[in-house]
Amino acid sequence: MEPQPPPLQAPNPRRSQNTPICIFTSKLDQMRNSHFDLSLHTEPCRYRLLECAAFTSNQELKLFEFSDISNVPYTAISYTWRGNETSNDNPSDPTYWKDVHGTFQVKGALDGDPISLDVLEHVCILALQNQSQYIWLDRLCILQTSKEDKSWQIRRMHSIYKNCVTCCILPGGIRRLVALEEETGWIHRGWTLQEAIVPKHSLVLFRWNHELTGKTISVATAGGSFGPSDVIGGQFTVDGKDIPISVGLFGTRTNRLPTSALMDALTAFGESTSASSRGNSKSGHMKAWTMQKTRAVWKPLKNFKKNIGTAVKQRISFRTSSTFTAEDSDNDGHHSSDLAQEDYSLDQQFDLSEYLPRRNKDISVSFGEEDDTLTPKYQSVWRSAFLRTSSRPVDMVFSIMNIFDVSLDPSDFDKDDRIKATVALAREILKRGGKASWIGAAYGLDPSPELSSFPRFPKTSVNGMAYLDNGQDGMERSAVDAMSETMRGGAYLRESLSGSMDDAGYLTISAPAIGLSFVESRNPAEVTSHNPWVLETQLIASASQTQLSRVTRHLRIIAHDGSVWQLNKFGEVSTNTHATYLVFIGQETWSTIPAYAAGTFMDPAPIRAWIVQEHSPGRFHRVSFAKLWLTFSLMSFPQVTLSIGGPGTF
Repeated sequence: MEPQPPPLQAPNPRRSQNTPICIFTSKLDQMRNSHFDLSLHTEPCRYRLLECAAFTSNQELKLFEFSDISNVPYTAISYTWRGNETSNDNPSDPTYWKDVHGTFQVKGALDGDPISLDVLEHVCILALQNQSQYIWLDRLCILQTSKEDKSWQIRRMHSIYKNCVTCCILPGGIRRLVALEEETGWIHRGWTLQEAIVPKHSLVLFRWNHELTGKTISVATAGGSFGPSDVIGGQFTVDGKDIPISVGLFGTRTNRLPTSALMDALTAFGESTSASSRGNSKSGHMKAWTMQKTRAVWKPLKNFKKNIGTAVKQRISFRTSSTFTAEDSDNDGHHSSDLAQEDYSLDQQFDLSEYLPRRNKDISVSFGEEDDTLTPKYQSVWRSAFLRTSSRPVDMVFSIMNIFDVSLDPSDFDKDDRIKATVALAREILKRGGKASWIGAAYGLDPSPELSSFPRFPKTSVNGMAYLDNGQDGMERSAVDAMSETMRGGAYLRESLSGSMDDAGYLTISAPAIGLSFVESRNPAEVTSHNPWVLETQLIASASQTQLSRVTRHLRIIAHDGSVWQLNKFGEVSTNTHATYLVFIGQETWSTIPAYAAGTFMDPAPIRAWIVQEHSPGRFHRVSFAKLWLTFSLMSFPQVTLSIGGPGTF
């Protein structure tokens, strides 16, 4: 039998609705190396908090039970279930941590790191410094052996972090404090998204190997501010300099539902401000294509409803340069850093009247009024959720549901029911009049085989990153890298489609669309290496006006996967076995937050469209996506009602 810490007092049997009840008290030295069983001291469906003053002053771990904590001053802890490695032998090891009080574990949560009593002491002192009397730690305050209590607590997790006085972030986990320069997996964890954006005030607790006495350090950035302050000066040091400090996260205060700056900052993929890409040449050497000059002449489309046109007109001028690495050399060993340079200038105008119904003036476009505040925020929430991971895949849904004002019952789902829970969340959002904002979050990722209005869901684990195994080369790659290949940080779709979803996950929408006929398939790498803007994103054409006039008898587009499609003229029968459509999903725009302002890139092809294909009567699945010119008036096309999902089942 596992050792249990002896309680100093029995629980008070008398329960008053608003009076805290002490359910457990034990000296810290009795907690060392124990396996704590919370079920011996409480019942399911209760709030529980650890008292800070008893911990720091009396060296006691004291738990209280509450029926309501909305007006109780407490600090909630955000951490990783499994954090950074810890060593106890070599003080010169960066992972070294000196245990004074030791650690303990909780029954039902033995797959996580042991809880360090020393780390809890740091958090308690930080909480008291910020006018909190208690701390809330899910490992200790949730009855880990009770499914009933877990379900009850999960539905209230959003309010727990929303109502806390301060959220204390432990990026390296609950086992030890990490140094400021250590890499952690905190941003990749599923629950930490909600834990970062919901609290009114957040602080990060670090180990700081610098002297702060008599010094003031304050750094302001586009993302917020950095100002370290002592928590326990020199108490748990290795060489007299390691001082626990707290760091303000994104300023001292954020809004209850913060700005898109914080949302986008939590989207864990990087963004380069240069318009460049890299790919392998046929020789196997690395070739870099860098856009040196881009000039597109077009009028910004501020209101789609007022821009129903019947012509595409575009002048685009640009230069590409082929830059090789030192490995790219001729037989004599010579190489150049700038071997080729080409200039292009195209005047393209196409009459769309043959592709439209005879009474274009009767076309109705209804996207409704967009909330410029919520649209990027909700897309950022979905995007961050796609990039994060958890030991329980279904938690990727539970961790964001309350942000959309939806509360699913966790007991209705198994731990691996991520797709089923995703469908339930999406249905509730649409039922309440919300938008399908997940479309703009990850439209460039490969579709889910079972739920193709969503991207393929990555593999999840108790630690590490989210990974996808559907790369073109068959190799596993991180979800962060996969998204970076198709989308830019800070970008989002200005429009979000309305619709409905059935139990099978089919999203029914009405959107401007046009029929397509398949032409051919090309190697995506070869297509983008020739000209990343014309061939990857636009109507197929070359610099030769002769070739241009020949191919424009029918308009063609090239999709992200290299497939080439011909737009069907109005009334023209498709050559496909299955009906195929090009469907407008939105115009990509940029967040105006300071963190992305310097990298804002005016894309001459901001229109995003899905290519969907029918696999059973009235049911379609996503095949690929395309980028189109702003003046390519896809909004001129008639609205088509489509049910998009599958093609597989779950």
